[in-house]
Amino acid sequence: MYVLGHSAFAYILIATGYLVSSKKFRPEAVLFVLVFSNILDALHIGFLRTLIHNLIGTALFTAFWIFFFHRYRLIDTKHVPLLLFAVGTHVLADYLFSGYSFFFPLEHTAFQVYAFNSFENLFVESILGIAFAILFFAMSSYAGLKEFIAGERRKFVENFSWRRVYNPDLFNFYVFGAFFLFSVAQLPIFITGNLERLLDLVWFAWLFLFVLVLFLLVLGIVGFAGRADKNQGDSITFK
Repeated sequence: MYVLGHSAFAYILIATGYLVSSKKFRPEAVLFVLVFSNILDALHIGFLRTLIHNLIGTALFTAFWIFFFHRYRLIDTKHVPLLLFAVGTHVLADYLFSGYSFFFPLEHTAFQVYAFNSFENLFVESILGIAFAILFFAMSSYAGLKEFIAGERRKFVENFSWRRVYNPDLFNFYVFGAFFLFSVAQLPIFITGNLERLLDLVWFAWLFLFVLVLFLLVLGIVGFAGRADKNQGDSITFK
């Protein structure tokens, strides 16, 4: 799956849980759900992917990032189950559409139901993306995340220094920026892998491209459009 499908799948399931329980899905939590639903693809190059996309590798890699973000007070222990669930949705989605080696290194088989870039893959991701957009706006996650990231952007502009590049107070903006760049990077990857379909006007490839571009546009607006007021983004954790 692409970043669109992973993000949408995790968000829809978790946001629905918040909706049913009548709890507020805080914008900081939304950000980290989106990030952890894609965290396994941070290393997505050749054999490195296999090392991460198995039960042992997934557990160790996820534990590292949970420890890292907890170390800098960006997440709290009580939110670990939420982030583990987001990672779990990634595993399920990869099993369905991208391949997942459950028992590596004992077994090298990559279990996969539907082929990557198949009709099922692109169509399901498109539908998930549309459903994600509806829920994202209906639950006010768009407005909340935009306000939060605007505040984090303000802190970045006011406080960034090359001497303190690793300033923990700026980490939330770093995290969003990395997620945004990762999402943008998948656009040319998709186009390259589906160029023939796009040139032949295959409808489901164009549908996915349209939804993916909208997803990137919304992320761009959330992160970089508008003015960041002084009263925005004061908190750096979702506690």
